Amino acid sequence: MLDFRLYDYLDTQTSVTVIADSTSSLTNSRVTTMLCRVPEIILPQLNTHRVFSRNVASNRAKRFSVNAKNMTYKPAIWLENHKGMQSEKLLPEWKSWIANIIWGSSKISSYIHGYLLDKLGVSKQYSNRVTTPYRYTDYLVTSSSWDNFLYQRDDNAAQFEIQVVARKIKQALEKSKSVLLKQDEWHLPFVTERDKIALPAFKQIQVSVARCARTSYSTPKNSLGMKDIYNKDIALYDTLVNSRPPHLSPTEHQLLCEWPNVATSRSNIKGFTQFRKILESTQFNQERVNQYVEKTI
Repeated sequence: MLDFRLYDYLDTQTSVTVIADSTSSLTNSRVTTMLCRVPEIILPQLNTHRVFSRNVASNRAKRFSVNAKNMTYKPAIWLENHKGMQSEKLLPEWKSWIANIIWGSSKISSYIHGYLLDKLGVSKQYSNRVTTPYRYTDYLVTSSSWDNFLYQRDDNAAQFEIQVVARKIKQALEKSKSVLLKQDEWHLPFVTERDKIALPAFKQIQVSVARCARTSYSTPKNSLGMKDIYNKDIALYDTLVNSRPPHLSPTEHQLLCEWPNVATSRSNIKGFTQFRKILESTQFNQERVNQYVEKTI
């Protein structure tokens, strides 16, 4: 069987960036949040891993013209047709050359058809689907349990593209220095030291939730002042949490270092209390949520 690791260097667009990395001083559990840029075709495989909390750039939220800029995916290697799920042979070089031409032609065709649907006034949730096989997307993931994912996906039997993601995640975990959290301290992706100085604890959480959601939603313009950016973050948090039904996946990345309790401990993240569980256990009562968070200050 091919050793696919030899071809990782050909994939120049897949990337993994550690956003936050924390270890609980109470349970010794380590949790890491990463922002991954991955081919959209492997999202179904990533989403089978139930221990992950995730947010993904949305086909329904972004304009066709914005999503079209991400149409840069083509297979880094071409494999021969085969029985079963994984091929053991590369296509000959001349066939790979032709395959690249065919793939490029199909990408142009899909763009034209998506563009025409967009100009016709069709909803972006349809026009964007036409170009899905050719796009990269941003995938935000938080987990305290990476071993099974790495065992399953950093393996020659896995699709090459997800092998690359797994190996980059493994390298990121090995290189990252985890921050030791004391009791009642928070793991808050996208919250900077500047934010922590400027904002009380609950607003830090709201800002983190909004910024995690923006793998799906637009980002405030850099020309805005920090106060305006915070206001937009908090407004997005309110929209997510107070809508009916609420949109709670972005609230799974904020994690409290505390001893587990019955009301909040049942989650896919081990050794921490997930902010989503705090919301649910307090039945979204704003005053009770504030009280829970304030006791951690």
